[in-house]
Amino acid sequence: MYKLKLQIGEFSKLSNVSVKTLRHYEKMGLLRPYEVDESSGYRYYQVSQLQDMLTIRNLKEVGFSLEEIGDLMDSDSQVPGSDLLLAKIRQTEAQLKQLVLRRNRLQSMVDSQQKYKNMEDITIQALPAITVASYRGVIASYDKLGELCVNVIGPEMMRLGCECPEPGYCFTIEHQKEYKDLDLDVNVDIDIGIVSKSSNPNKTPTSSSSSSCLQSPLPSASSAMVPTSVCISTM
Repeated sequence: MYKLKLQIGEFSKLSNVSVKTLRHYEKMGLLRPYEVDESSGYRYYQVSQLQDMLTIRNLKEVGFSLEEIGDLMDSDSQVPGSDLLLAKIRQTEAQLKQLVLRRNRLQSMVDSQQKYKNMEDITIQALPAITVASYRGVIASYDKLGELCVNVIGPEMMRLGCECPEPGYCFTIEHQKEYKDLDLDVNVDIDIGIVSKSSNPNKTPTSSSSSSCLQSPLPSASSAMVPTSVCISTM
């Protein structure tokens, strides 16, 4: 004889959902047993409720919360409309962006650890005298360093006839007493020295102790930038 109702264990196996989860759904009112035996406490489900369980599982897998699923199950259609599905797509895209950012940060941490493992010794060495194009300014955050070099210092160095030797590198001197968190409403007082050579020998200092400043005020890179100039000096 064909059984029209299933015990909770049978329903659990057929729906691939644990008994614990079924009891949780019952407490939420999401999926109640068709019948509860008052004397034994046994719970029975109808075969047709397997379709309801499948609907719950499918909605949960695509990001719907149990509360949202409950509202849908109480509605006439029991199916999310286009507006709700599009909202879920936008939410998923935002979550995906956050996951990509998290993945990139994790990969950066892995790369940094591997780089440190490859470093055998850390030493302090004196460099020979070099010519630098120096710029001191106040920037809104450390993220503004690249923007400052590209949009402000670089064009002014070209105007003054400065050239960067290969390979190019630079120095930074931070004048604040401690590191400032990026999320704080503070500015960073920093001095940037870009190793360079001048195509105009008259503008390049000849003594390692000399410093000649090419008085040419630079435009501000941001509202927080203080007026300053590029200095060509030998370090």
